[in-house]
Amino acid sequence: MMERKKFLASIFSGAQYALAELREHNAQGPNANGIAQNARNTIELLAEFFKKENYHIYMVVYKNKAQQYELYSSESVFELGVTYFHIFNPGTILFSYNNDMKSEETFEVPIDPSRLVANRFDPYAFTILRQEIQQALSQ
Repeated sequence: MMERKKFLASIFSGAQYALAELREHNAQGPNANGIAQNARNTIELLAEFFKKENYHIYMVVYKNKAQQYELYSSESVFELGVTYFHIFNPGTILFSYNNDMKSEETFEVPIDPSRLVANRFDPYAFTILRQEIQQALSQ
């Protein structure tokens, strides 16, 4: 069960990073819009899953090189990673079970720093990714 949660959390992290990457490079056009929409749909689906599993999601915030956690918000500005993580200074996402930082069920996932992470959310790759998500959610 925990392995499945961490798998889904890594996809959530990748979707957040894809949006940050698109924003950082000011990507425009139908392909960028499609990738962004697929990433947002993934974020919404997985945020709902973690909410039902009694998780609170926190994002790392960089302020004067000090790391602080802030509760995830579904506001579009937040999703695009304005101050919460940066393509050249990636952080982590914390999944806190029952909002208990010391719970054995609480875990942290790094923001995926690999290049071209947005490619996972292009129409072809996203079809495969969506199948993997559905399979994990149905277990």
